[in-house]
Amino acid sequence: MSVVSQSSRAVRLLAPSLASLRERPGPRKTTGDAGEYSGRPSSLEERANPRAEHIPQLMENRDIPISLVGAWTTLLGKKTNTATHIWEYECFNDVAQSVEKMATDKSWQEFTRAGAKFLHSTCNQIVLPFTFFQSSTGETTPTQGGQRRVFEMRSYELKPGSMIEWGQEWAKGIQYRREEAVGGWFSQIGHMHSVHHLWVYKSLQDRDETRQSAWAFPGWDECVRRTVPLIHEMESSILLPTAYSPLQ
Repeated sequence: MSVVSQSSRAVRLLAPSLASLRERPGPRKTTGDAGEYSGRPSSLEERANPRAEHIPQLMENRDIPISLVGAWTTLLGKKTNTATHIWEYECFNDVAQSVEKMATDKSWQEFTRAGAKFLHSTCNQIVLPFTFFQSSTGETTPTQGGQRRVFEMRSYELKPGSMIEWGQEWAKGIQYRREEAVGGWFSQIGHMHSVHHLWVYKSLQDRDETRQSAWAFPGWDECVRRTVPLIHEMESSILLPTAYSPLQ
């Protein structure tokens, strides 16, 4: 996940195949990288235009084993004027290969140098997916009439040692929120004890109605009751997909 904002953050996501969070992670089939970038408010559009041209070129470069899952700008939340990108790799070796290749790719270096003037700071996170969430690569389409869907990234900092319990409870609770679920990940490198859940809605009104309707399902209240005590801190951001985002 890569975020660009007045304080831009980039997040790259690792999406391996895990039998269960309760089991020791086995060989990764997919790896992701999430990054966050910060920049001045007026920089979003300036930075987005060249990215719309360059990122598709990057995706066509088979020497760089990286795939863009989605890209968004922040509409509402603590970190406005930000952009978020989620990238995926097949394995950890592909992460290393991508870093090495991009470090010597002239067009990529020119692009990053040009974009650096818009940024205040950057950070990234290597994360793994919760297997009970649907695949993060599943595409969504604009609503009828061409209106863009809105995405919500809900990020949690959990109390140390509570990640397995969180996964166990959400593996049961996700059945009540399956329709709007895009993906869920937990950190492995970077800021630890972090969890990210990504949701998609037709509109902000649809978000409100969908979240309220979940309480009608027996069992959802139990999921909330059991997971809230595990949270140290949380943050919600409403995101809009960029023109070049595969997820719309």
